[in-house]
Amino acid sequence: RLCDLYAAAHAKIRVIHQKNGGLSAARNTGLRNAKGEYVFFADSDDCLHPRLLEIAEACAGHTKARLVQVDIRHVAEDFVFSPEAWPLDLNDLWEELARYDALDGEEKKRYRGEHLFCFDAAEGVYNLDKDNQRYSPDIRLSTTVAWTKLYRREIFSRVMFPESIRLHEDQMTAHRFIQAAGGMTFVRYPLYEYRTRKNSLITDGWSAKRLTILDCYADRLKTAKEITGFASESGLVRYIYYRYLVCIFQNFRMAGLHMEGKERETAREEMLARMRAVLREGIRLPLVKRLFFGIFLLFVFKNSNLLL
Repeated sequence: RLCDLYAAAHAKIRVIHQKNGGLSAARNTGLRNAKGEYVFFADSDDCLHPRLLEIAEACAGHTKARLVQVDIRHVAEDFVFSPEAWPLDLNDLWEELARYDALDGEEKKRYRGEHLFCFDAAEGVYNLDKDNQRYSPDIRLSTTVAWTKLYRREIFSRVMFPESIRLHEDQMTAHRFIQAAGGMTFVRYPLYEYRTRKNSLITDGWSAKRLTILDCYADRLKTAKEITGFASESGLVRYIYYRYLVCIFQNFRMAGLHMEGKERETAREEMLARMRAVLREGIRLPLVKRLFFGIFLLFVFKNSNLLL
C-alpha cells in the first residue's frame, strides 16, 4: 500500500507486485522491467549517501566502466541517518578525475589513485578473495555484495541472479558480473551505510544451507580460467583454486560441528569427493599447501568417524 502511494505521487516510481520468490527472483523481476541505462541495488535496511548515484555515474562516465563500486561504512542496528553526520568533500575526487582524463589509454587501464582505482577483470575477481588495505579494509565484502555497485544495465543480458538458491546469491554472481563488465572502477568513498544486524543472513550461525558456497567457488574457479584463457598457471587461477580447497576444508569442519547423523555423513562424503576432484585438476600449489590437503584426505580416510 505504501509503495503504491509513492508511485501515485511520483511518476518515476513504478511498483511491481509478485509472490515472494526470494531475493534473486525479486531482483530479476526488477531487471526485466528496468528501462534506465544504469541499475543499482540497495538493501532495505541500509542508507545511501544522497550523492552516491551522482558520484558513481560521474566515475562511470570518466572511466568508461560498466561497473562502478563504492566503499562502505559499517553502522549499528539502531543507526539513524543524518546528512549532518555524513559530510562529504568531493573536491579531491573531481581533481583526481581531471588528472585521470589527462592520462593516456594504458595508464588509465591500471590507474591507482587516492580515491579512484581501475581494475581489469582478473584484478576485480582477486578482490573477491584477497584483502588489500591499500584499497579498503572492506574491499572483499564490498566487491562480493550486489549492493555497492552501479551497473550498466547491458551487463544483465549475460548474467542474472540464481533463483534456485536462497543463500550466497551475491557470491554466485559477483565474479560473473565483473567478467561481463570487463573489469570495474572502485571509488574509495564510504557512500553506502551498511547496517549490521543480529541474526541477519550474513551474521547468523552456520547451517547446511551455507554449503552452496562450494558451488560459488566452483563457478568462480571456472570464471578465473575463462578470464585468463584457461591458463592454469596464472596467479588468479591458482589463488582461487587454493581458496576453493580452503573453503571445502572449512565447511567440512563446520559440518562436523553442526550437523548430525546421516545428513552429516552424506555432506562430508560429498565434500571429500569434491576435494579429491579439485586436487585432480593438477593446478600447481606450493608444496606445503598441497601436502596439507593430501595429508588431510589420508587422515580422514583412516579416521572416518573423527569429528574435526
